[in-house]
Amino acid sequence: DVQLLVIGGGGSGATPNNTGGGYGAGGAGGYYYEANEGVNIGAVLTITVGAGGAAAGPGYASGVNGADSVVAATAGTDTVTMNGGGGGGRGAEAGAQNGNASAGGGGVNGGVATGGANGNSGGAGGTGYPSTGSAGGGGGGAGGVGQYTSAADNSVGGNGGAGVANSITGGSVTRAGGGGGGVFLASKAGGTGGSGGGGNGLSTNGSRTSAENPQPGTANTGSGGGGGGYVYVASGAGGSGVVILRMATTAYSGTTSGSPGVTTSGSDTILVYNSSGT
Repeated sequence: DVQLLVIGGGGSGATPNNTGGGYGAGGAGGYYYEANEGVNIGAVLTITVGAGGAAAGPGYASGVNGADSVVAATAGTDTVTMNGGGGGGRGAEAGAQNGNASAGGGGVNGGVATGGANGNSGGAGGTGYPSTGSAGGGGGGAGGVGQYTSAADNSVGGNGGAGVANSITGGSVTRAGGGGGGVFLASKAGGTGGSGGGGNGLSTNGSRTSAENPQPGTANTGSGGGGGGYVYVASGAGGSGVVILRMATTAYSGTTSGSPGVTTSGSDTILVYNSSGT
């Protein structure tokens, strides 16, 4: 048995057209944790770490889904695949849903975005407010849904869904937060990225030409990128995924590729793959 954490790459946010027509945030990558993952003795694990979705725009563009993270094994052990997070919606689009990953936030006048089918895979994206020039919804996080844009102020971006805390590396670390939705109108605030690394959405900070740009999801957390809000500014890219294994040192071969981080804690060895390897 090994402990196994697999997170797909986060989705990126969307960008609007020049009338402010939609800029939902990216969703977190699919999230999988198993405290007792059975791995056959002698199996070789091939690990693919999913990239985050590329920033959208500048210009009128939907967010980009993150790439899948995969752990595949020889000797009959099951393959674990976590899809990348959904990209944010623009215009009348709902945020994308990508398999067992969290959904991106909806654009202006977007329909409700749904979360993944797997129960621990993450939340739905928030819906954008249904009028031109308003804000985008927050992206879903691995631990919660993205927020609808504020009913009290329809031009404030929705916050990203929360990530999930996990102690596989020893101390508790939160990963896989959704991105915050962006705004278009002057003097309005973008949504805040979800805990665990979600990127903030664009805030206009007094005028569209003095904007605080949307932020990317934090690398190797699988978090979503922030939504845009101004046609000349790209959205926040999604954060890349991660794969972490923890096993008894007596069961560890000591042979790897891809330069994972290797540490020990008591009688265990911990391997952190920020990029692909074996």
